[in-house]
Amino acid sequence: MIGFMSVDPNSSDALKQVERDVSLGLKGIKMSPVYQHFDPNGEAARDVHAQAEQLGLIVLTHAAFHCIPDTPMQWANPLHYDLVARTFPRLKIILAHIGLPWYMDAMVMIRKHPNVFADISGGVVLRPWWGYQALAECYGNSVMHRLLFATDFPFCTIDESIEALRTVNRFAEGTGMPRIPDEEIEALIHRDSLALLGLT
Repeated sequence: MIGFMSVDPNSSDALKQVERDVSLGLKGIKMSPVYQHFDPNGEAARDVHAQAEQLGLIVLTHAAFHCIPDTPMQWANPLHYDLVARTFPRLKIILAHIGLPWYMDAMVMIRKHPNVFADISGGVVLRPWWGYQALAECYGNSVMHRLLFATDFPFCTIDESIEALRTVNRFAEGTGMPRIPDEEIEALIHRDSLALLGLT
């Protein structure tokens, strides 16, 4: 088990929190502009990103829609992390939920930046049509190897997520829409994400 911390960039002692949590052996930071109400390119977030890059921490960010009325959706789009990735090129960033419904933007990000990845958590189970389209775009643009298996537990289980991936091509049956090869699906399920992220 590898622990991640959660730090709110708006907190006055955010950087001290990061230092404390690193001393506890935590390896990454879970951030969420929509939950924590911050601009990913604002000064407070930049300070945390800079510290994370310096300390070799991974940033996992919520980069997808949400249904809570007061969430600032303008900061949910994965493209907000283009400037972050350009400013901090050694910082490893994971865009959660394949950026749904902005999966094309998430695909562009993982295709462009060598240290940006996307996980499939929740997307293929809770939004299977969007999930299929996201995977089809990633396959069509040769970036399936940049996707990480994740579940968004407890909302989705491991078994549900694997089943959703293995049946995702049902949307293409009897149509001219692209099919994601089975070997690509299995590679996603069995990929050593920890090694890919430098956590082993």
